[in-house]
Amino acid sequence: MISCQNCALIYTQNKSSVIVYDNFSLQVETGECLALIGPSGCGKSSLLYMLAGLRPPTRGLIQINGRDVTSPRLETGFILQEYGLFPWLTVEKNILLGLKIRGMNVSSPFDHLQLDTLLEELHISGTKKRYPGQLSGGQRQRVALARSLILNPDLLLMDEPFSSLDALTRESMQKLLLSIHKNRHLTTVLVTHNIEEAVLLGTRILVLTSLPAGIAGEILNPLAGSPEYRNSEEFFRQTRRVRTLLTGEEHYGSSS
Repeated sequence: MISCQNCALIYTQNKSSVIVYDNFSLQVETGECLALIGPSGCGKSSLLYMLAGLRPPTRGLIQINGRDVTSPRLETGFILQEYGLFPWLTVEKNILLGLKIRGMNVSSPFDHLQLDTLLEELHISGTKKRYPGQLSGGQRQRVALARSLILNPDLLLMDEPFSSLDALTRESMQKLLLSIHKNRHLTTVLVTHNIEEAVLLGTRILVLTSLPAGIAGEILNPLAGSPEYRNSEEFFRQTRRVRTLLTGEEHYGSSS
């Protein structure tokens, strides 16, 4: 679904150049959940912005479903680390904002039926008239997720979406994301700093190096999302492999 071919991303700061990516290539299949993990500042978020069409590569080509990405596409949902909710809008208005920006009639019965169904699916049915400041962190993250899902995306980009949540809420959101990914067959690219989260959610895990970012290793992880995976020996084996790649002790190629 996603093809990133020989991409470079170069910033200019104080008359000097910072090379974030140089001849970087990536393929993501339809329905895959790709987890990106790597050192802080290695360009993980920048890669999401390029895939979203918000930051063009300095050179190279990015395609989604065979079409060049030169601007934001309607079918891509993007969830930011800090939720991106407007504090002066209610939950309902925050969720419907994307539809409104697209010029759709958000007062139609269909849109509100879709909204109510989403709120129920995400277990925040009683929050429709509340404001973000009246919600917990987990509820705010569910609202951000609802705002993307109501647009019926085929691609979901997530930039450390659960990093600010407490442990129990984070596990709850991880389970919710796995359920949504399975039920909606969404292609997902997830950035995380958490090794266990990458292994739990990513059907494929890509470990990036420091700048200029390259691929330290790629791990196929077909058991991601399966029941009781978190407590299995295979889960702990995969977390050890990711940790080894991150610390640079050993490099793996693509493996199953």
